[in-house]
Amino acid sequence: MPFFRKKYKQNLKKYPYSFKCGKTRHIGYTDDPLRTLTSHWKIYKHCEKWFSLDRLLTHKEHNYNYDLVIYEDKDKFRTIFIDNDNITEVEKSGIIKQGDTIVEATSGNTGFSLAMVSLLKGYKCVLAVSSKASKDKINMMKSLGAKIYVCPSNVAPDDSRSYYQVAKRLNREIQNSVYINQYFSELNIKAHYSSTGPEIWSQTDGKITHLIACCGTGGTISGIGRYLKEKNKNIKIIGVDAYGSLLKKYHETGEIDKNEIYSYRIEGMGKNIIPSATDFEIIDKFIKVSDSESAH
Repeated sequence: MPFFRKKYKQNLKKYPYSFKCGKTRHIGYTDDPLRTLTSHWKIYKHCEKWFSLDRLLTHKEHNYNYDLVIYEDKDKFRTIFIDNDNITEVEKSGIIKQGDTIVEATSGNTGFSLAMVSLLKGYKCVLAVSSKASKDKINMMKSLGAKIYVCPSNVAPDDSRSYYQVAKRLNREIQNSVYINQYFSELNIKAHYSSTGPEIWSQTDGKITHLIACCGTGGTISGIGRYLKEKNKNIKIIGVDAYGSLLKKYHETGEIDKNEIYSYRIEGMGKNIIPSATDFEIIDKFIKVSDSESAH
């Protein structure tokens, strides 16, 4: 433990914008605190099974910036709070209680956040994960106590092997479980409307003219876009879609063209379904990118 605290203090000096001293930590304008590794030892105890302490504290070039303390990409940490908000809403409704199981279909980003929030709040976490998810993502979710079911990504959404259907089946089979269903949840949009949108507006002093965001579930771009459009209807909201995905064509024509669907490698972007968490009326246009463009 002393070594751990020493490394924390060293990195506090090295990355001051990423830390807040004490038992809680805030990112941007997020209201709810999340305990850091120093104050929530059980998170570290889970992670040490998969990663060395030094890597957790100092590894800057981790592809997905999943380090629990540094977080070069603060949006990854924000996702944790967004999912915490979603779970809190479910808690208020009385649907979930201590010891219950959270089930979700995920490409990895939301799954990571749900795994951490579940660990902190005393829930079990079971995730159906696309086979496109990297080993790093999968290991990190496992390290936080989540049970992972890896599902083939190159199957139709209604195929029993798809991660959508596997998540639904697990929800039916596991007693006292709640299916978050991020692709079809208005809470997904609401969370970004009430937090990320106001922060972007404030931190750009209202001068933002364009928002460009990748589109998966669509909750992020829809929530932020809805807020920004209310502030200034002239702001352009541009979604980034993947070749092999339905979203751009659907936005332009209102039609589901299955000829648009084919396998691609980009993680967490584009869809072979039309999520209701995507507000297409808010988005002005889509652009598409290929695997090669995304990699380089």
